[in-house]
Amino acid sequence: MRRLTIAAVAAASLLLLLPGLAVAQSAAVLAFFENNSGSMLVNTPSGDIAPEDIGIGGEVPVGSTIITEDGDFAEIELTPSQSIIRIAENTNFQIEGLQGTNGAAQSTFRSPAGKFRAVIARTTGADRYQFAGQTAVMGVRGTEFVNQSGIGEEIFAVLEGIVDVTNAAGEVIQLAANQSVNALSGPFSPTPLTDALRESLLAGMEFLSDPPPGPPAGDGDTGDGTDGDGTDGDGTDDDGGDEPTAEEQVQNALLEKLREILGMEIGSITIGDTTYSKAIIQPTFDLGAARIGMYIPLIYESNIFDPDDWYLAGAEWSFGRDEFEAGEYVLGALDILNDLFLKFRFIEIGDNRDPFFLGVGNLDDITVGHGTIMRAFTNNTEFPAVRVIGLHTGFNGEKGGLEVMLNNVSAPEIFGLRGHLRVAGRLGIGLTALTDIAPVGAVRDLTGDPSVADVQDAIDADPVFVNIGTDLDLPIVENDGFAIIAFADVAGMMPALRNPAAGLAAGLRTEAMFTEAGGFQNWGVNAGLLGNVSLFDYRAEFRWYNGLFKPALYNQVYERNRIDYAQEVVDYLVQLQSAGPDDQTGEPTIGIYAEGGLNIPEIVSVTLGYQWPFALLDGGGIGPSDDDLFVLAATLEPGVIPLVPVHGSIEYVRSKFASTFDDESLTLFDENTVVSAEVIYEAAPTLDVALLYTTALARDQSGALAQPEQVVTTLSIETRVSF
Repeated sequence: MRRLTIAAVAAASLLLLLPGLAVAQSAAVLAFFENNSGSMLVNTPSGDIAPEDIGIGGEVPVGSTIITEDGDFAEIELTPSQSIIRIAENTNFQIEGLQGTNGAAQSTFRSPAGKFRAVIARTTGADRYQFAGQTAVMGVRGTEFVNQSGIGEEIFAVLEGIVDVTNAAGEVIQLAANQSVNALSGPFSPTPLTDALRESLLAGMEFLSDPPPGPPAGDGDTGDGTDGDGTDGDGTDDDGGDEPTAEEQVQNALLEKLREILGMEIGSITIGDTTYSKAIIQPTFDLGAARIGMYIPLIYESNIFDPDDWYLAGAEWSFGRDEFEAGEYVLGALDILNDLFLKFRFIEIGDNRDPFFLGVGNLDDITVGHGTIMRAFTNNTEFPAVRVIGLHTGFNGEKGGLEVMLNNVSAPEIFGLRGHLRVAGRLGIGLTALTDIAPVGAVRDLTGDPSVADVQDAIDADPVFVNIGTDLDLPIVENDGFAIIAFADVAGMMPALRNPAAGLAAGLRTEAMFTEAGGFQNWGVNAGLLGNVSLFDYRAEFRWYNGLFKPALYNQVYERNRIDYAQEVVDYLVQLQSAGPDDQTGEPTIGIYAEGGLNIPEIVSVTLGYQWPFALLDGGGIGPSDDDLFVLAATLEPGVIPLVPVHGSIEYVRSKFASTFDDESLTLFDENTVVSAEVIYEAAPTLDVALLYTTALARDQSGALAQPEQVVTTLSIETRVSF
């Protein structure tokens, strides 16, 4: 039996400690209420009930929404902390989760409309609270604040303590005592809490039930938490009971920030038929507009102290050792840089419509221009089995811009460049060039092997793909809440062959794009609209293309399909040699691509897209085409499910999707598919257990492909520790 590794022992130890890490169960008690309207109700998971049926001192179930009308108010007390929340009239206040109850990692509340005031008792460092308004979220530890949400306003005002507020765009600010912010108007930055605003927010918000308790009373207690001499029961000056000092507030803020930054995973991962243990440190940092994620892994089979026993023989930990031993000092220096950069999973700043954007590392979504040639390309399809450093960067100015991409900085194979100019006001004209210089590079060493017999001609020819295109871009409306951008693109594809093969000469094959009679083939046209309406993103476009050209060729599944596409290119060129001067090889295809995405911060995001293609037949009419594409991605954020502390994500992208159902074998997970799924169970505030599933192409110990179309699953169970 394989002996337990260090990581497995650590994981088991942490799981044994779960009962000690878990926090005590919390409850929400109806401390006081006045149902002056007669219509106040509590919407519970089992139905609507009147507050009189709960009664003062009765428990309000998790998942309930307290709904007040004119003249109503309610106060709830959180046990065991004895924190108090006062809910004003005409307010909806939902108790989404209570820390320690049903495994919830924190107490979460939401009030999309109305006003409430909270005094959160500072008891232990383990207590965690989150309050959400319409769009923004406040992280709270021992403080007093007021929230008011209505049409055009979402005000957070802090009376005591320090809190972090996150708006719908993901920006985070810190509010201290006597500061406020309106997350729906004006700059998202702290502003002084004026006397007028304080008076307005606190109108009718005086607590009628007991406030959270102060420090334990000593001898001579006056009943108000002091000893009658102006000091607390512990002999210190009375500074407001148990509110944290300025120094403690800074320390708490620092500890909370460290909790967000630091992360660690321990567990197992199955790649193909081999199960490895792993210990991974992956801290993340938010530095202004930049977001940095690191990935420092040890993935090993049985001996963590033996580099030869690590996955891929610990290649990313060699730091040029093999090259230096062989006297290749330049290559050794480059390997050191590559291994260092591999410790960064990503560095991100903005996106490709911002004034400046940068993406480095394992990149999930590279779109050049409108995406007619490259859209949603990823070099991350086989993470963590294969990790590379990609690059996507550029700038956008008033008069134009530039963007550049590389799929792998250390050994680039796919290059992209696009420049655009703004003319006639807001109209943009762009020019794009992309190339893949090694579509069969991963299987060159398999030449002659039976597993590559069907793509042997492509391996022998060793083609290069050259894609060029031009586009128009007209932003009709473009702002954060509403955007309509019209676009039209035309692009073509021209291959080159490094070697003669299959009766074809080497060189640039211009006949693939231009016929002898001066015709134009292997081109495509895309035109449509993209933009957003509030939290909903959309894209709708018409596509017309023929021959070798495929819209958004470089997409999520390109690196899985590039070898087969190379063989299609060689077969196409062979057909052209026997075609007439006016013949165009390949039936034209028309298609409609539609994509929609909904992103509700802190709750859920869903993206669904499909290309519906039809072939234009030689004799007229329309026939079916298997050149479709299906895209599904969904993420469920923590704390959304009231009673179960589970969240996760899934992504499924497949080309030739419809034809799958014509096959009796029904293979939804093959070389045409990229799939990944993650289910996370929040075992304790600092401990998650995650199940991850991905697919990857089979590789040997050196990292080379074992077979071009053999797909293996990667199943990983890991324990994630945050500090």
